[in-house]
Amino acid sequence: MSSLFARRSLRFVSSLAALILLTALSSCGSKKQVAASSSASSYTSASSSSASSDAAILANYSPSWDRLQLPVTLRLRQPKSISLSGTAIFDRGRSLTISLRFPIIGEVAVVQLTADSVIAIDKVGKNFVAEPLSGVLAGYPVTVADIQDLLLGRPFHLGSSGTISESISKFDLEPSSTGRSAWLMIPKSHPDAIEYGFSLDDMFRLVAMVVKAGSREPVAVTYSYPVSTSSGIFASTLSFSAVLGKTAIDFSVESNFGKAKWNSDVQLRELSVPKNYSRLSSASLMKVLTSF
Repeated sequence: MSSLFARRSLRFVSSLAALILLTALSSCGSKKQVAASSSASSYTSASSSSASSDAAILANYSPSWDRLQLPVTLRLRQPKSISLSGTAIFDRGRSLTISLRFPIIGEVAVVQLTADSVIAIDKVGKNFVAEPLSGVLAGYPVTVADIQDLLLGRPFHLGSSGTISESISKFDLEPSSTGRSAWLMIPKSHPDAIEYGFSLDDMFRLVAMVVKAGSREPVAVTYSYPVSTSSGIFASTLSFSAVLGKTAIDFSVESNFGKAKWNSDVQLRELSVPKNYSRLSSASLMKVLTSF
């Protein structure tokens, strides 16, 4: 590939890495699906088995880990076809760091989210973004724990830094019969301007997440069949497809739990921005995508 195309491709991927983490929640879902599935009458038919279903969900997803390090692969299909490998480091509820590498060149982008900020470093273009997390997420009540669970394929209560075991009572569960879905897990109340819910299979394993944020079009995050670990079950593949602005985005994130490291075996990473890098606004990330 030419030097110019290579540079544009790598800068595009660098920006996409940040967008994957920072806009997935606020651009997903279906208001119609969530609203229709939260009626009291349909939930009543399933209420008799709520205790056993809650127990099944908690058996699958109650975490017993503090730190997790995973090899990941990002496969972008639209607007261009690009595949990168990398590493994701999760410090439960505190921080998430994802590094992406390009063959031969090495690390091209790294993104780190903490409870109150985000840093995205584009090593190819020598640019960086440093913003309050709340500002990047347009004020939606999203926590680091939410984004961690989103990527790992685990249900969560939006805006909570706790685990599903602490918020299971805040959801209603009702039958579903669409594709792999056997159950819909819907929060009893939604934050302003955002609605969401989860789709579970007949063994109460997460199949998809749907979200409606403001006036945006509905989008779904879907998950592969989960893998079992000593800390419960996790999705090995997350898939996301949407139109952001005029640009179609279609990608998947694959996690290799066979090579995962847990807890004391995980070394956290502190990011530092080189002095000669230029600071950009978070809005510039979308400009890179739409102008590619």
